[in-house]
Amino acid sequence: MRFAIEGQIDNVGAADIFLFLSQTQRTSVVAFERPDQETRVFFVDGQPVWCLSSKVQLQLEARLTASGLLKVRDIETAMTRQKASTHRVSQALIAELMATEASMEKDLRSLSLESLRDVATWTNGTFTVYDGVIPPPWAHTITADFPALLIEALRGQCQKETLQKEFVSRRGILRARAVSRSSAGLNDAERMILALVNGERTVEDLIKRSGVEEFQALSAMHVLCALHLTDLLPTQRTSKPGSEKGAGATPAQEASSAPIVGGAASKGGASDKPAETRKAPAAPAEETPRVPEPAVRTGESTAKLHVLPEIPAPKAPKRSLRI
Repeated sequence: MRFAIEGQIDNVGAADIFLFLSQTQRTSVVAFERPDQETRVFFVDGQPVWCLSSKVQLQLEARLTASGLLKVRDIETAMTRQKASTHRVSQALIAELMATEASMEKDLRSLSLESLRDVATWTNGTFTVYDGVIPPPWAHTITADFPALLIEALRGQCQKETLQKEFVSRRGILRARAVSRSSAGLNDAERMILALVNGERTVEDLIKRSGVEEFQALSAMHVLCALHLTDLLPTQRTSKPGSEKGAGATPAQEASSAPIVGGAASKGGASDKPAETRKAPAAPAEETPRVPEPAVRTGESTAKLHVLPEIPAPKAPKRSLRI
């Protein structure tokens, strides 16, 4: 026995584990564990052949007594006479002529199938895979149609509360896998949802277009996602192009607005000598920027008036900020 892999069922899913073992054709045993139950599934070449579970309802004694053919007291008497352990119930009953090999084979096969269906619906717990484990000699192939059993188990996971948590956002987009997979075993609702998936329709849109009930449509989406026929993508956030353009154009507008404002300010006060005002942007290269003397037009003369103290206070800071 060799340790292979282990993990959390919450992150992987029992169906994914079974698909992995089936595709890799492994001969191994998988131990599924959670606080109240432990189930072991034996695989030969990727096919399940035997299951053992600690759940009371999945014990051979419980199955035989539930059918009414035997009583608990009869089983205990046969075990005492044969001095057999708890895992030798079938041999003890056959030795006491309380059952036949054919009846025991039928009961064990159906019991293993029920155990496999039960563990396939698990959504929490841990799993551990051990390679090189040979199943018991009385083990039989549980079912030849293993994919159909997985789909049946996935449908058993569909509960209203779990579906609401899985598809909490109805704006999520369902996208079909690029790799073609076999869709055999799907029902009409699952085939309809799979045909409507185009990579752009949301969950809400698929429910409306399918024409089926919401619970049935969500169940179909759960099965398709678990079988990896489709993927559930998160809600795509789209931004307004106008806001991006406005944000991107802000630096350019600020850069282009500076010379325009400077030209407008110089146009009002220095109309006679524009050459002097155009040289103003080169002032930052000097140590102390010099403010050009504005020329004031009057009715008598057009000469420059050197009256710096009379310049309005707001204009001098604005002129220096423009530079």
